Amino acid sequence: MVVLVGKFNPQIFQPSWFARHNLIPGPEADAAQLTVVHPEISDFSLDWCHLNVSPERLTLDSQRPERYPPLFDLLISTFNLLSHTPITQVGLNKVYEFKFSNMKEWHAYGHKLAPKEPWAKALTDPGMAALQMRGSRTDDKKGFITVDIRTTATQQMRINVNDHFELGESETISELLEKNSKRTIEQSDRIVKELLPS
Repeated sequence: MVVLVGKFNPQIFQPSWFARHNLIPGPEADAAQLTVVHPEISDFSLDWCHLNVSPERLTLDSQRPERYPPLFDLLISTFNLLSHTPITQVGLNKVYEFKFSNMKEWHAYGHKLAPKEPWAKALTDPGMAALQMRGSRTDDKKGFITVDIRTTATQQMRINVNDHFELGESETISELLEKNSKRTIEQSDRIVKELLPS
């Protein structure tokens, strides 16, 4: 999922506009599931992605990892056209979901990340529901890396890695995505691999 923070005109972000500018094929635009187009919000889905735009925020998401490259390409092409759109922050997110084979492993993993001892006197039977950690960037960009871990159901865990960028005045969203999208995916995979039980 990509989240952009800036100043947007939601009502131009609709399937017909993308098709008119050859950003998506006409038949794909015709088959889009349009929820709403309004000066305050635009929301529609293609068979491989979902777009939501408000005046301050744009979110483009796909549940299919093999479609991440086309998702980035769509954003790059869109903002090559809309190059004067003010964008101040970019979040590149990758979400992972895991199911543990048994309750013992699930509890052991939660205990490893959030030890229960500090909570033992404050709560009865404490257990990790959510955990968020933030780290510094290792490149020359402004921003940070956030890892958010949540239990979603018994024996299940959801990990979201957010690569957050503060966009400089001279840098465009297209340049940032071209330079960083592949690296972000590889970095997220590495982070999650380090966090998973061996």
